[in-house]
Amino acid sequence: MDCPSPLLKTVMGTSGIVPSSVHLRSSPLSVTTNLSDEEDRISALPDHILIDILERVDDLRTVVQASTLSRRWAHLPRSLSYLCIQIADFLPRDPSRRKHWKVNQGMTAYTAAVRSLLKQSPSCNRVIKYLDLVFYLKDPYLAYIGHAVGDVVKHGNTDFLQFVIYSEVQDPSYEQCVMFGQRFMSFVQACPVAFIWITRLILQNITFGDREVSTVLDACRKLELLSLDLCVCVIDPVTSEETVLTIDAPDSSLLALSITTCAYARIDLIQNPFALSHFLPNTTTLTKMHLDFADQMIWIKPEGPKHLSTIFSNLRDVNLYNIFYECDLNWTMFVLEAAPSLSNFRLKLSCHPCERNRCEDCAEKVNVVWDHASPDFEHHRLSLLQMVGFAVDEKLMKYIRLVMKRAVGLRRICLLDQRPCAECDAMNNAQPPSPMRWRFPADEDEKKLIRQQLVDGFSSSVEISIG
Repeated sequence: MDCPSPLLKTVMGTSGIVPSSVHLRSSPLSVTTNLSDEEDRISALPDHILIDILERVDDLRTVVQASTLSRRWAHLPRSLSYLCIQIADFLPRDPSRRKHWKVNQGMTAYTAAVRSLLKQSPSCNRVIKYLDLVFYLKDPYLAYIGHAVGDVVKHGNTDFLQFVIYSEVQDPSYEQCVMFGQRFMSFVQACPVAFIWITRLILQNITFGDREVSTVLDACRKLELLSLDLCVCVIDPVTSEETVLTIDAPDSSLLALSITTCAYARIDLIQNPFALSHFLPNTTTLTKMHLDFADQMIWIKPEGPKHLSTIFSNLRDVNLYNIFYECDLNWTMFVLEAAPSLSNFRLKLSCHPCERNRCEDCAEKVNVVWDHASPDFEHHRLSLLQMVGFAVDEKLMKYIRLVMKRAVGLRRICLLDQRPCAECDAMNNAQPPSPMRWRFPADEDEKKLIRQQLVDGFSSSVEISIG
């Protein structure tokens, strides 16, 4: 068996920052360095149990110190599949010593430990499933860290990869934040493999140039969380005004965007829909789904049954609320095609000028196009189609007929007016009449005509209620 790594001994064992005895806090067992191999009952356990014990310890120093107890433990840190390596573990525990501590000292030790712990042994088929790294944005260490991570994740077996990156200065100036931004972008460009596989990225005190955040998202194809803290915007050199943070990532896997204490004039999210298959990747028990678009852009991306059939396999009820009125509705058919057990399908359209005037900086509303539906697709379980906000509109009539054509077992269609809004009524009363205004069928004769137009050419006995 190989002896403990001299590098790790130097970094973690003899630097004076690790105590001589080790307590495995997630286990009732205690291990001390004065135990002989014969007395060490823990070491008699098989590797997979020892590894499981070490992976439950939340202190890297404890893990590495345990590996120096005997040759039996020496190889275990390089066999871990769950690793959290934080720069805090490389700080002196003695407060008096921290006064003289330099970032370079910690990052030198940190980088050496990362490279050693991630190094793959030819005789070991280890798969690192979870990797969480917390470190400073400091050169020349970034490239070494990025390449060490890239060598591990390039095999595609890592499910969770997080970078938490701090600036080396606690309260940096604007010029320093600009420099940190340039340094981070160089890091991304120098280590593309690592960033392709990253799933969570947390940054601090960075100034991004025009559209650089979108560039980062394009590089980080699997990124689900982006967190920006104390990140200032580029200041316009002519007007000295704060600029807009623009995020344009139509193919992003992003599920969460956290922006805290950042100085931006505003934030524009452009064509950044969420893929439900990414948001609910392991879900198989979903029975009800409620999505509210708040009369704004459609923030989900239609997907085919290939991506959603497992997730939607038990879906019974779907409610799509507050779809802006001008939006074409044919894209909603992707739900029907991917949810064979769907029974109730409810839509609520929104036509509220009063709300739109309150949101001048909202993302642009873009019509959603979905033209990948199978031409011979039929749904046999849908029982109810309900539309709140129905109006006399050719587009809506064509959509309802499309649903009737695909949902061959449809029993009932319920068409309702939108709820009264005093503010919208006041706005409408102050304007001249317009033929484009929202209009619900006025009398029974008109409702009868609409029913006839909807069932024309169908042999279905579907019940249609209006109002």
